[in-house]
Amino acid sequence: GGWSTTNDPSTCEMVSGGQLFYAYNYPEEFSSNTGFSHDNAVIMYFVVDTDYRGYWVVVLDKPGGPDSDRGELELHLDGLAGKDVQVLLMDDDSQALFGDDCNLENIAKTTHGVDCENWDSLRGGGNFIWRWMPCC
Repeated sequence: GGWSTTNDPSTCEMVSGGQLFYAYNYPEEFSSNTGFSHDNAVIMYFVVDTDYRGYWVVVLDKPGGPDSDRGELELHLDGLAGKDVQVLLMDDDSQALFGDDCNLENIAKTTHGVDCENWDSLRGGGNFIWRWMPCC
């Protein structure tokens, strides 16, 4: 479906069902906008779109919260090895900043929100690292 991160129809882009559910950057900037977030919580959703494509959506903390934190998730699923499993969205994507040096030590040095991942579709696994900052 179509999604605009600015509520301007002229900037609408076609995105996946998982990205529509996550509703990145609107109305709350730099955040998910599922309407189901909770303060200081990790919530995982499994979303299936009308074409029966599945998405795993991970939401950390509630947008607009007064605190910052960081987290790491390592995931290996033998059944996914060699499958076309992709990371579609990281809301503070910092892969270009860290490359293969995506680790908690490096992101702890930053003064802004960062997300990075080392996902390997051939192995069916990898790790995800997040750091988020207080808002407003």
